[in-house]
Amino acid sequence: MVNEETTRQVIAIVKKGNIKSAKTILKLMQMIIRQAAKKGKTVKEYIQEKKPVTVKDLVKKGKVETLELNDVDSKNLKRELNRHGVKFSIKKDLTTGNNIIFFQAKDEKVMEQAFKNAVEKFAGKNKERESVMKKLHQFKEKVKNTPVKDKIKEKHQEQSLCGSPTFVWFIVNQIKGGFFMFKNNAVMYLRLSKEDGEMMESNSIANQRELIRAYLKNTDLQLVGEYVDDGYSGANFQRPQFQKMMEDAYEKKFDTIIVKDLSRFGRDYIEAGKYIQRVFPQIGMRFISVNDHYDSKSADSNDTHLILPIKNFINDSYSRDISSKVKSSQRVKRMNGEYIGAFAPYGYKKSEEDKNKLVLDENVKEIIKSIFDMKLQGYSSKAIGDELNRLGIDSPKIYKEKQGLNYKGGFETIKGGRWTAKTVNRILENKVYIGILQQGKSATISYKNKKQIGIHPSDWISVKNTHEPIVSEEVFQIANVLLKRDLNTIDKKQVELFAGMLFCKDCGSPMIRRTVQTSGRTEVFYICSKYNKEKNCTRHSIKRNALEEVITKLIKQYISFNETLYHRVKDLRFDIDIKDRQIVLLKREKEMTEQLLSSLYGDLEEEVITKEEYQLFRKNYLEQLSKIDEAIRHRVQKQKNIEDSIQKNKKWIIDIKKYKELKQLDRLSVVMLIDKIRIGENKEIEVIFNHAQKLEMIEVLAREKEKENPAPPPTGCTKERKVC
Repeated sequence: MVNEETTRQVIAIVKKGNIKSAKTILKLMQMIIRQAAKKGKTVKEYIQEKKPVTVKDLVKKGKVETLELNDVDSKNLKRELNRHGVKFSIKKDLTTGNNIIFFQAKDEKVMEQAFKNAVEKFAGKNKERESVMKKLHQFKEKVKNTPVKDKIKEKHQEQSLCGSPTFVWFIVNQIKGGFFMFKNNAVMYLRLSKEDGEMMESNSIANQRELIRAYLKNTDLQLVGEYVDDGYSGANFQRPQFQKMMEDAYEKKFDTIIVKDLSRFGRDYIEAGKYIQRVFPQIGMRFISVNDHYDSKSADSNDTHLILPIKNFINDSYSRDISSKVKSSQRVKRMNGEYIGAFAPYGYKKSEEDKNKLVLDENVKEIIKSIFDMKLQGYSSKAIGDELNRLGIDSPKIYKEKQGLNYKGGFETIKGGRWTAKTVNRILENKVYIGILQQGKSATISYKNKKQIGIHPSDWISVKNTHEPIVSEEVFQIANVLLKRDLNTIDKKQVELFAGMLFCKDCGSPMIRRTVQTSGRTEVFYICSKYNKEKNCTRHSIKRNALEEVITKLIKQYISFNETLYHRVKDLRFDIDIKDRQIVLLKREKEMTEQLLSSLYGDLEEEVITKEEYQLFRKNYLEQLSKIDEAIRHRVQKQKNIEDSIQKNKKWIIDIKKYKELKQLDRLSVVMLIDKIRIGENKEIEVIFNHAQKLEMIEVLAREKEKENPAPPPTGCTKERKVC
């Protein structure tokens, strides 16, 4: 409960030492009037020059004790001040020993006039008393020696209030306005978030301003400014104009803040309560919420400590509910393959008919293809970025800015916004370029904290075939394999044929390129990088010419194998013919186990088994059923993956035929057909082709299918000899 006295205008004086009589208080009042007159100012103007300090700052953690002066003069002074509308009390700060005099009045004019009347009335009595004391001192001085006389004078000087004692003046800021502040200066605070603007037209900035101006017409408040946060959520108070308003509030540029309602001030009930119930009272700030009929100057404790927190809690709950609904709506859109990002990825733009659908940006589509092509050609990401900069191609950030978009990239760019290795890598790793939309990669901590945190890739929402791809899935996969390998481009104009493809067969380290001059010609060969650095392996040396010859021969054999396999599988329907026989056996085992489990209770009833045996057998059967179910799920998923893989590889078998007429080995053929090349110590070469394992699986399945359904011999052939 706020003390009723805190609603009045208060001035406090701190005196080092004790206050023992009314004379001390009168001298203090005289000093205020005299020094104000000396500077040619009113008492009000004189006090305004002093630095405000709160009562809390004064006494800190110490206790304050009320002092009573029972002498006649003190009682008369108190009665005189009360008659002119001024009350005063004396308290002692137990932590410092200082005395504090509190003067309270309706306003500063009443207090100033009361000071003058009290000083004028009691000055005559003090003069009479001083004259009597003067005669007494003169008499004493006649009978005392000089040294004693000097001591008496020194003692009188020490007791003088106009001498060395230091007085600290300050204004006590109270809940309902401070003393001698810039009175009745008000500002309005206006806020509108996106969700508020869409749902309620009455919450628009213009309507808030109009409502507050209408309210001010019936008050004595003077509007001196406004602070507007347009497009900022009320769930937190990290808003630019709100922070600016608080800075100005601490600097005493105004004494009243007005809002349309509490929801415009903020929806975080804890933070809103902190400002309204703690911060504003401490700095003497008046707070008015028009639609909530709340004014801190006239509100009682029920309004401030009961009704207000409930309203703030309701506003907070509304913000939490809105946040939950928005997230739910966004998740549904992501699951449906609708793009909800603010800006389309580089290479795409939002459809004019449907803002949640991506369409190709013809202006930069070819740049994306060039980036993937250069990666397949063996360029490092840095080399790709340097080449794009050399060609004068705008980076994604610069391109979006030139399109008039207020775009801020996820990475800091170098001066000028040029292409960097990070920018290139982001494009190479983004599955949006193969028609797969991946969203939900980050999320906010809560509806109050907008800090973004990364989400594990397994929890991303991925939807295939949502838009037209720019590169094929095969190119994308190979480019990402090469991205993880160390590609050191020797010459940007002539890319190394086997860059990122050669590995030591024994230690697995990459092979590095070396040159040697022999007989006026340059020979290129490759050696193990681990041997070159640490000597912990052997050379595994092989010449490039010999390697090219072998690889060319193996590629032709691989193409021939694929061509033969294509003729064997082109008419087979693997989606029907591929059946995992193990699944059938597992289902039979499950049925038998379920039958045994169901018969256990009958065996227990017939006392064939004991109760302990029943519990043991039942537990074992349930565990067995759980394992069987897991095995069935695993094999069903595996079969589905095989079917999908076969369908993709049937297309790969068809596409590989374009390399049939290959005459000279080139970089693109190498990376599209080969995954790795391993070199042995004795120059043996092991080539791992792309799709090799899956193609082998197709061959095995085709062979099994041919055994089950052998083709009839052609017409004119004898069955025994199987020759034509």
